[in-house]
Amino acid sequence: MRLLPRLEYEQNYRAIRYILFWQSPKSVSEKSPVYCGGPRIVARCVAKESKIESCSSLHSPIFYLPRLAGPQSGYRLATTGYFQTRSKSDRLLVLPAINTPLNNRQQPVHPAVTPEPEYCPTEITQLKESGYIRLSSGNAIAFLDVAPVGPDYLPGHAHADTLSFELSVFGRRVIVNGGTSRYGVGPERLRERETRSHSTVEVGGESSSEVWSSFRVARRAKPFALGTRETANYLEVSCRHDGYTRLPGKPIHSRNWRMTTAGLQVIDSVSGKLPALARFILHPDIGIDALEVNTWTLHLHGEKSLNVLVTEGISHIEAAWYAPEFGKVLPTQCLVVDLIQGQAVTTFSW
Repeated sequence: MRLLPRLEYEQNYRAIRYILFWQSPKSVSEKSPVYCGGPRIVARCVAKESKIESCSSLHSPIFYLPRLAGPQSGYRLATTGYFQTRSKSDRLLVLPAINTPLNNRQQPVHPAVTPEPEYCPTEITQLKESGYIRLSSGNAIAFLDVAPVGPDYLPGHAHADTLSFELSVFGRRVIVNGGTSRYGVGPERLRERETRSHSTVEVGGESSSEVWSSFRVARRAKPFALGTRETANYLEVSCRHDGYTRLPGKPIHSRNWRMTTAGLQVIDSVSGKLPALARFILHPDIGIDALEVNTWTLHLHGEKSLNVLVTEGISHIEAAWYAPEFGKVLPTQCLVVDLIQGQAVTTFSW
């Protein structure tokens, strides 16, 4: 039974196909290493490959989740810590559903509206294998991408999204990344992989990692100096990356998130003299109005709303695109904050 661990590191998708298709649950003893070890292997593979943009490749273990998690699968993969964290209290920010031949029907991806989640405890959950951090406090949940570009053995799917984040409040998605609507070579594919299609900071009009063609990536951003702090009143995460050090002045981007039960503050700092801007892409269902200079209101469905205050930087709105699923692109809006002397402070309150 040493076949499975060996295949996990060489070509893990073959190991998963072995588990799924060569060994039926009915034919495998509950004491068998295949039955006992299979879900753990798949869970580790999924955690490592959660950075893959659509997770729909036949080489990705996530492709086989519908069968693994199905009632006839014999396994309880969905009870692993990784998926509990990604889905238990935040059904908005789970891994994309996949159009697979296993179910032969389309599934909705990234729903904008779900039943309003219960009041979330104030806590930080760090998913070390994938590089994501989950913040939850009161009516808000955020996922922060502080991971290296990867996985290292399959970087072609990478997006230049280092230090981006997504935010949901009152059970609705508010801040998103642009998503993936297509493969193939072309300007739209490249745009979706560039930094400008993610809720993070762009410096000098360049992407934080050098993405090109359809599945190519060269010099990559490497996060460092990750710090977390959890108190009774707030959660705080800070991180930096060196993706822009290839540019003149070797700029470093630093980002700090501070969440309370009443809001989220995002502080951006970029060293050097190159122009920089922070983008916050809104979900298409979110409306935005300007109250005064650097003050905005985000309208959720119903009577609920968020206020946005930019205390450092200059803000404006620009058009953006959001891909909720493969083959579908929706127009939306993006709040853009130009950094002044390398600084920007943006506060979302609810």
